[in-house]
Amino acid sequence: MDVIRRLGNQAVHQARPVPQQDALAALRELFHVAFWLAQHYARRVADRPAAGLQFRADRLPRPAAIDLAAEQAASRAEGVFDPQNVEQLFYALEEPPCAKTPSRVPPTCWAR
Repeated sequence: MDVIRRLGNQAVHQARPVPQQDALAALRELFHVAFWLAQHYARRVADRPAAGLQFRADRLPRPAAIDLAAEQAASRAEGVFDPQNVEQLFYALEEPPCAKTPSRVPPTCWAR
């Protein structure tokens, strides 16, 4: 469990991509945790995983090839990284949706 916690903290708090070997290590440990839970807490014996079940990295789906340049161009085309658009989005978020549609108040506004 400590390996999962440490790798998760590194992934969240460091500004670098998660190395493939770290991702694989986390998955392997998660497999062991899930296996243990299933072995000890399955309601029926028939629902328990086989005793010799092993983690098989070769069965993981392979990542699709990513064209980074094409993704960045698509993001710019959508205005996601447009600095002028950021200010407009910020001010749009300041006004709650309740004020925009007084005749049709969504349930999230009822408590206000």
